[in-house]
Amino acid sequence: MFICSTVIDIDNFSVLTTQKLATKEEGKFLSCSLDGATDQLDGLYKDFKGVREKEPLTFGTVQLDNGNDFRYFIERGSASMVMIHGVRTRIQTGGMTNAQMDKVAAIWTRKSKDWL
Repeated sequence: MFICSTVIDIDNFSVLTTQKLATKEEGKFLSCSLDGATDQLDGLYKDFKGVREKEPLTFGTVQLDNGNDFRYFIERGSASMVMIHGVRTRIQTGGMTNAQMDKVAAIWTRKSKDWL
């Protein structure tokens, strides 16, 4: 199932699903499983809010369980946290049991009631 994406054009995009992270960069398509992966905080995503650099995009990186790095597009600015949090959450929840997932959902349900 689709979670989030950064789409630039037909040859440049990243898509996060419940099963895989896929990136097509300059027409080259790659995908990976995030099971056992770790999030790489390389320079806080190279200024992902776009304060220092004016480019509209940057890359996030995950290290796969085989040791290889996998890059994915991040849109700078207000939308930047969508991909960052999506990938981080998928990595963190990938190794959880159903009971652990139920506990996390219950915690967030209680917190959301406080916000309303």
